[in-house]
Amino acid sequence: LFEVLNSAQNFVIMETAYFVPTPKFFNMVKNLQRKNPNVQIIVLTNSAVSTNGALAHGGYMRYRDELLKHHVIIYEYKG
Repeated sequence: LFEVLNSAQNFVIMETAYFVPTPKFFNMVKNLQRKNPNVQIIVLTNSAVSTNGALAHGGYMRYRDELLKHHVIIYEYKG
């Protein structure tokens, strides 16, 4: 993941049903934004109504506002 984020020039799209960002992920995002502030980071993940992993979703929701503050674009699947 580090190599993908570090080499991004326009955007990075991540798709995962159970997205729980770590401190290392946030450091990578900050480094990328310093290096190239125009790169968009897009995350596609489950919403609360479409997940069967309540524990993982709770872990993601705890960091959702911080992700948005770092200009991460989030799409939540509501299927």
